[in-house]
Amino acid sequence: MNVLSEMSSWLTTQNVFGNNNNTNSTATTTKTDGPESFSSILKLFDTDADGKVSTDELKFGAGFAINSLLFNKDANQDQFFNSAELGVPAAVINYLDTNGDQQLSAKEIITPADKIVDGVVSALDLDGDKALSDGEMSIFDLLFNLVQNVDSGQASSQVDAKEAFNLDSIPDRMRKAGFEGTDNQLYYVLASTYADVPWQPDPTDAASMKLSDQRDDIYKWFDNIVNDVAGQMKADPSLNLTAVMNDGPDRLGARLGPAIMKKLGSFGDRVQLGSVYEGSA
Repeated sequence: MNVLSEMSSWLTTQNVFGNNNNTNSTATTTKTDGPESFSSILKLFDTDADGKVSTDELKFGAGFAINSLLFNKDANQDQFFNSAELGVPAAVINYLDTNGDQQLSAKEIITPADKIVDGVVSALDLDGDKALSDGEMSIFDLLFNLVQNVDSGQASSQVDAKEAFNLDSIPDRMRKAGFEGTDNQLYYVLASTYADVPWQPDPTDAASMKLSDQRDDIYKWFDNIVNDVAGQMKADPSLNLTAVMNDGPDRLGARLGPAIMKKLGSFGDRVQLGSVYEGSA
């Protein structure tokens, strides 16, 4: 079931999205066969049943839906949400995380959601009445169909925690992230940068110089992976991991491994260093 179908099924069971003029109201939109659309979801927020969805109705409905959906995803019931619980990359958490605690509260999600609602209504409200009619909402169906066609069948970008620190895959993963260089260069700059070990680029090598300019991006890229792993470990207490797999000469596992262990230190012996090549520090 896709997210729109899930949301539609859930919303149609909630009395709060019915006609406010009826004290015993139920949802005015019933589920029909066929694919869900953005406009059909938006219509569920039409609480006064006037055929239009106002900014206030959208904000109220979105906030209520977000709180309820998050409640169902809050595995440890701490009222905060990590990347594993929400099923999103750690980069999304970092982007919305206003207080820097590497997790999200409902407010940290609802506040930008309200801004998006304001922007959507402003963009689609052709007659300037601060509400969306059927015709104005129809653009959502077009956009959703385009996005669904592009995204169909694509795998989640969430990292596999048990493969996150597999050094065999590091060079290819770094190249896919936009960092170019030989395998040894990529191992060196990643391990040194993440371990905060000073290093100097080779001024005669263009790739080395470019990697030097990308230090902050390299650190953030790998730190997002580590944060993603932390989220999965928090959500699944049975998950134990090895920091640095398949180490060998020039892979600098003895440099990268302790940096990973330090970042995941709160998980204690659930994270093991693994077999590192002693000469790789």
